[in-house]
Amino acid sequence: NGTRDDNQPLDAEYPVGTTNITWTVTDDNGNEALPVIQTITVTDDQAPVIAAVEAINTTADADTCGAMIEIVPPTATDNCTVGNVNGTRDDNLPLDAEYPVGTTNITWIVTDDNGNEAEPVIQT
Repeated sequence: NGTRDDNQPLDAEYPVGTTNITWTVTDDNGNEALPVIQTITVTDDQAPVIAAVEAINTTADADTCGAMIEIVPPTATDNCTVGNVNGTRDDNLPLDAEYPVGTTNITWIVTDDNGNEAEPVIQT
């Protein structure tokens, strides 16, 4: 008989990480063998994916040489749990700072809970 350390059935999905199965057997005369532990290790090698973004084109705000733009981070998907998508402007200003006339690039990145990084997505 095998017993998983997470108390799930042997044929249930194994989570990312390490699961131990303790195997035991008793012969017809009641003699028990020493238990044997089997280690099952599941890794997550699938990177998250950041949704496509569209370029933002706008005109400067009245009486200023820039525009205040509400930036909404794109979503990301993953086979496991994904973190928050983070954006960095190429001028190193905060995302909610005024955008100057011209082109500013935002690079969006995200890492899942197992350390896999998505391909960065650039928004102009």
